[in-house]
Amino acid sequence: MQNTMKAAVREKSGVLKVENIPIPSLNSDEVLLRIRACGVCGSDLRYFEGEDVWALHTRGIVKEVPPNVILGHEFSGEVVKVGDSSLEKWLGKRVTAVAQRPCWSCHYCRKGQDNVCFNWVHLGHGTGWGKREYYPGAMAEYCAVWANNLFEIPGSLSFEEAALTDVVAVSLRAINNSNISLGETVAILGSGAVGCALAQTACLRGASQVFCTDILPGPLEIAKKVGADETINRTNVGAVQYIKEKTRGEGVDIVFDCVGEPDIQIEGLDMLKRKGQFITLAVKDQQMSFPLTKISAERSIRTSCSFTFIEFEAALDLMGEGRIKVKPLITHRFPLDKAKHAFEVAFDKEKYSSSRVMIIP
Repeated sequence: MQNTMKAAVREKSGVLKVENIPIPSLNSDEVLLRIRACGVCGSDLRYFEGEDVWALHTRGIVKEVPPNVILGHEFSGEVVKVGDSSLEKWLGKRVTAVAQRPCWSCHYCRKGQDNVCFNWVHLGHGTGWGKREYYPGAMAEYCAVWANNLFEIPGSLSFEEAALTDVVAVSLRAINNSNISLGETVAILGSGAVGCALAQTACLRGASQVFCTDILPGPLEIAKKVGADETINRTNVGAVQYIKEKTRGEGVDIVFDCVGEPDIQIEGLDMLKRKGQFITLAVKDQQMSFPLTKISAERSIRTSCSFTFIEFEAALDLMGEGRIKVKPLITHRFPLDKAKHAFEVAFDKEKYSSSRVMIIP
């Protein structure tokens, strides 16, 4: 094996370059993956611009992403090297992996709430590593990954599909936070990859009606394809009025916010029926102001953060069984050398009709 590899390195805010850097060495609890597919997540776009999304979602603090981060946390690959002979069973396996390692010893980890552990070490945005020349991530030819985080890919899934296990796990976390009941109605604000995964998980949990909204036709077409009952283009239709008309004036039981903009969040609150739940997956450092009457009649607001290991494994099982489909979410593919253009396409959804953009090293 050669000593260097290509990697998409975020040198500083707004600057991404494909560089030749050393292949990572392995600790005894790690394996080396040859990366076969890596998604450009909406969070990656914010990391690219310097915003630490993990710090906002998990800790509620504003934090800068350090320089020289190899981006990428939605990935799959094959194991080509192991850090210890006890891990040789993984050699040659097709795998995906949880991109973060919690401490497993804090109060939250001990309660099975590893998704809100403050002591995470995370691939793809520099959290928890101390100071390094390069911070590891999966937009590269190779990536070192903790063996305990690996999951073998079912034979029914491609590398590209398996790389989106993270997306489905995020949707499962949000659904679990909602405690959705059979027959309840759901509105999803933002029909990107996570929104489309949410539409499918809501249906699996027994939602009777799923409404997906967006401002672009492309994501709405995908949402319809994967199972949304109704799609609403907010640029043409008043979403609140439309949903109220379709629900006998009541509104929906649950709103999932995948956008995080105050005007859309207010709109989401206006869609809620009495005792309804508003759950946001998109925390940003901005103010939101509304009269408390919008949460009268026991309406509630909460956030949903990442996912647990259990939810990641469940997501992969559901995908492997064909009960959740992610292939329709993939709209563009680029080689690693074109990573900069891949980000341009992911940023400009209107121009390129992009949903999930994949980098294929």
